Amino acid sequence: MKNKNSFWCVTISIMAMWLLGCEKDMDVISADSPRPVKSFVIGEFEHRNIREFPGVVDVKQKADLSFRIPGKINQILVKEGDKVSKDQLLASMDVTNYQITLEKMDAEFQKATSDFSRAQELLAKNYISRSEYDSLKTNMSKAESNREAAIQDINNTKLKAPFAGIIAKRYVDAFEEINAKEPMFLLNNLSTLIVEFEVPEHLVIKPRTGKKVYLTAVFDSLPGQEFPLTFQEISTQADSLTKAYRITASMSNARGHNIFPGMAVTVRGVPINESNEQGVNKVFVPLSVVMKDDEGTYVFTLNPVDGNWRVTKNYIVIGNIDGNSFEVINGLKNGDRVLSAGMSKVRTDMIVRLMQ
Repeated sequence: MKNKNSFWCVTISIMAMWLLGCEKDMDVISADSPRPVKSFVIGEFEHRNIREFPGVVDVKQKADLSFRIPGKINQILVKEGDKVSKDQLLASMDVTNYQITLEKMDAEFQKATSDFSRAQELLAKNYISRSEYDSLKTNMSKAESNREAAIQDINNTKLKAPFAGIIAKRYVDAFEEINAKEPMFLLNNLSTLIVEFEVPEHLVIKPRTGKKVYLTAVFDSLPGQEFPLTFQEISTQADSLTKAYRITASMSNARGHNIFPGMAVTVRGVPINESNEQGVNKVFVPLSVVMKDDEGTYVFTLNPVDGNWRVTKNYIVIGNIDGNSFEVINGLKNGDRVLSAGMSKVRTDMIVRLMQ
């Protein structure tokens, strides 16, 4: 009997603890607790015609710089990452051998010039034939050309920047022997970047409808920022592997950001109308969030308050239906947060919290 009473005491205790736990759970979902809701921000809702493509950054102007002559590097004046101006000296090579050659060519030119001067006098007195005179004249011209080439070789022992830019790569070190045309530096002009991306065949083959496309570049490490692109060209030969066509667009380098060639980028294409030349996106909302009452058409918007959000009935003016969305002519703007589910379970001024 004593064991039976003990059993009921334990059972009653467990039931009491369970009821207390339920009471705590009821407190969590009580009417005083903000209801979790789903929402989206105008501008983050992607219209169905927006398309995105992976791309890569490159530069519009770049060059592998090299000496035109072989020799030994004796001085390198820049390093990778250095900004350089046009005609700035970047490196030089040992000039000794070329200086010796110049002195030799100069001496030969002086002799050939002297011989030709005497030949002019002798020809006037008929002491030499016309063919001998022409031969000496040819020798002088050849010696002059050799001398000019030697002077040019001396000048080519100095490597200068053909345009302003940044040293992207350095291929050799000082005191190395290099061949003619062997790359020394990769020079990039970062003032104008280009973005290259590929589009599939089914988009290229579609006939033109007269609509323009606003292109922007988006970087994962720069959330919320878009950089306008300007279309440059499209290839007419598909890639042999991807069967896609390469598009090139230019992008003015954004100040304050280190955007370099080789960086991954997402290209976003937004169709725009002739009246929307600047590429400012129209406001669209899904059909499912639009409600209607006796006063008009509305959506529920959310406004921050004390760490939560207050529900507001926001009347709007809608335009055409485009796919699964309404165009909003008036009443909403980019940045507004709109309730996206559970419209029948909320009311004006209700405090809610965002569902993670």
